Amino acid sequence: MRRRGLLAAAAAWPVVAHASADALQAAAEAGDVTVLRRLLDAGTPVDARGTRQRTALLVATHANRVDAAQLLIGRGADVNAQDDQQDSPFLTPERGAGWRSCG
Repeated sequence: MRRRGLLAAAAAWPVVAHASADALQAAAEAGDVTVLRRLLDAGTPVDARGTRQRTALLVATHANRVDAAQLLIGRGADVNAQDDQQDSPFLTPERGAGWRSCG
């Protein structure tokens, strides 16, 4: 059911920038690379910021979604981007105890 909602969000392009950032983050958190690709191919900026100024890459690393993180990095996501708490994708694995490398 969640995937259908994500696919619907991807299909409903164009959407406002904040909504597209939220959809990108939802797909990253779910690890849904199909929806991530659709959103990015439709023009959603890879570093679009949503709630708490987080990028999809930061959300993917928090959720331990390695495939999503690899896709976002491959599409040019800023690996040094920080949210409003000064958190970054590289700080997350250290705190989260052991997700595998995206490199």
